[in-house]
Formats: sequence, structure tokens, C-alpha cells
Amino acid sequence: MKQEIIYDALIFAIVIALLLLVKVPYVKVLLPFALILTYSYKTQDLKISLGFSKPRNLLKLVGTAFGLAIFISILSTFLLLPFIEKLTETPLKLGVFQQLKNNSTLFFTSIIISWVVGGIIEETIFRGFMISKFMKHINPNFGAIIGVILSSCLFGYLHSYQGISGQILVGIVGLILAVIYVVSKRNLWLNILTHGFVDTISMLILYFGLIN
Repeated sequence: MKQEIIYDALIFAIVIALLLLVKVPYVKVLLPFALILTYSYKTQDLKISLGFSKPRNLLKLVGTAFGLAIFISILSTFLLLPFIEKLTETPLKLGVFQQLKNNSTLFFTSIIISWVVGGIIEETIFRGFMISKFMKHINPNFGAIIGVILSSCLFGYLHSYQGISGQILVGIVGLILAVIYVVSKRNLWLNILTHGFVDTISMLILYFGLIN
């Protein structure tokens, strides 16, 4: 058990280091993702370690994820974002996504990337791996609280390209996704689908120019 804690702590530290130190876009999440999958598969199966449980009812899972995504999208885009921008006096930085309006090629490319990077990779790292490790080695309830807070703060911080307003907003969305993961008893598929739908709705909003 002691050896297991040491190994988990070592992998956790390497994952954090890669996320913070690697500056190449996408590579900084691909490397931790590959490490986490390899380590989790070698030590336990992915269901136990990360929450890749087989969906009991796929249609219900998709419907629940879509409903959660609509709620998160409305809350974040039309309620939280204006408040955060007013509080920080700094607009959200969209970067390359500023060019999404009426750009079909960029839109479909962004959708694919967002489902892979946002939905699968980020959820595996920030929710499936980080929160699970805290719940495993600390009291499950207290560990969940620590995991939810720390993973969400790191998740928001790493979106620095969106500016301070974007970091705060992404951190709050990450917090909601983290709570969903814990409440659903670590159903990572629900998080992956919810995150993917949230990103898709965001892309649609930008594509049709519903926000500047």
C-alpha cells in the first residue's frame, strides 16, 4: 500500500510538471494523458482507476450529458461571463476562435479537436485521474473536496490564453464538471460527453456570432 502511494504520488507529480512546464499546445496534455492511461492500465483497469465504467443506458447518458451541457452553457455564457468581465474589467480572449464566425472549415476542425482534447483528454486528466487519486488516498469525502478544488484551479489556470476572465470562467466550469464527476460516482463517460457538448455549443455560439 505504501509503495502504491509513492508510485501514485510520483505519477501525479510528473503529470503536474508536464502540464505546467511543457509549452507546446496540445503536447502539454497529450503527454500526461498517455502517461495516465499507461500507468492506470498497468496498475488497475481503467474502470476502477479513472471511472471508465460501461454505460448502463447509453441513450439516458447522452440525454443527461446534453441537458447538463445546455445548463452549463447558458450559465457560463450569458450569466457568469458578463459578471466576470465586469469584475475583472477584462474581456474574454478568444484567440483563434475569434475567427469562427461563419468559418465552416475552422468550425468543424474546432469541434473535432474540442471533443478529443477537451472531452476525452482533459476530462481524463483533471477529473478522472486527479480527483480519483485524492479520493483514493484520503478520506473519500474530504479527498473529493480537495480534488475538486485543486483540479478546477489548475484547469482554469492552464487556460491563460483566454486572459484572466477566461481563466476564472473555465475554472468555474471545471468546478461544475468536477462536482458532476463526484456526484455521478466517477462516471467519466458522463463528463466526457458533457464537456464535448459544452464545447460544441460554445462553437455554435461563436459561429453564429451570438457573442463578440
